[in-house]
Amino acid sequence: MIDVCVMTGAGSGIGRATALRLATMGVRLLLVGRRESNERTIATMGSSGAGDGAGAELFEMDLERYAEAFPRLAERVGAMDARRLGLVLAAGRVDDLSRKAPVERLRDFERVHLTNVVGNLAVMEACLPSMLSAKFGRAVLFAGGGAANAFSLFPAYSLSKVATVRAVENLAEAHPPTSGLSFVCLSPGAVDTPMLATVVAAGAKIRTRTSIDESVGFIEAYMASDSNSLSGKYVHVRDDWKPYLSGGAVPEAGRFLLRRTE
Repeated sequence: MIDVCVMTGAGSGIGRATALRLATMGVRLLLVGRRESNERTIATMGSSGAGDGAGAELFEMDLERYAEAFPRLAERVGAMDARRLGLVLAAGRVDDLSRKAPVERLRDFERVHLTNVVGNLAVMEACLPSMLSAKFGRAVLFAGGGAANAFSLFPAYSLSKVATVRAVENLAEAHPPTSGLSFVCLSPGAVDTPMLATVVAAGAKIRTRTSIDESVGFIEAYMASDSNSLSGKYVHVRDDWKPYLSGGAVPEAGRFLLRRTE
């Protein structure tokens, strides 16, 4: 199991549930993002029995303005001296449907991309030196139906998730299994979160409803695994992923990839 986890999006949804689960397992947490929401998550650790919050630290950072905090974050992560470092990059936002004018909509594409893609990758880059030094690292990013299918109600969100899938593939190619690093893109299905409520209220079609525990269960198993066989893969939470994390199975060519079908 990892000993340190750096997280974005821990203030709500899957990120929050994962933080609470890892806290019960004694994993030290560095929660990156807005102070108020992360403080609420840490406070819940004590009241819910998910640890007392003593092993969780805050790092306040606006992902849209990642450059301002990047040097301090890299220094902070390095000082944690992690032997087995994990990342859960769950921060995300959807399109602001109140923006009607073309320029406003284009600006929304920029905001969504900065948070969902560039901001999360900035946190990744701040952690990579520590992972490479320890020759171990685990990173989970998220991309669901917005990547696998057209999603015209939320086009900025959909585009950001396609970019996330390819970012994971590029990271895995740049850091092969011999490096000790692994990068996975998890498709969590439609989980009951504040973001899903926004999507449903806009009239979006929901394909596969899942429990938040399914995503947390995958992340827990992935962070505990020594297998790198899923690195670079796009894994739906309902896929048969367990054999690949036990170390015995290797995905056949074309499996767990987001590709066109002939």
